Amino acid sequence: MVSIIGIKGTPPNVLVIDKNLENCSLLIKLLQPIGLKVIETNDGEEGWQKIQMFNPLLVITRHRREKDIYFWRLLGNT
Repeated sequence: MVSIIGIKGTPPNVLVIDKNLENCSLLIKLLQPIGLKVIETNDGEEGWQKIQMFNPLLVITRHRREKDIYFWRLLGNT
């Protein structure tokens, strides 16, 4: 079993987009202790603005039509 204990170097930005505040809170509690800088919003439009502002490495969002489907997208310079 592998355990993540932290991030070496500059903490990467992670954007969480979800209208459910409990979901956002849970993700923040999981990601911040290992050294990720978590940015949150509950709105896709604001999410797009935060992508442009913070250039997150990872975006986590929930599909609007499905209850429990999450999309994880790694962003990078391609």
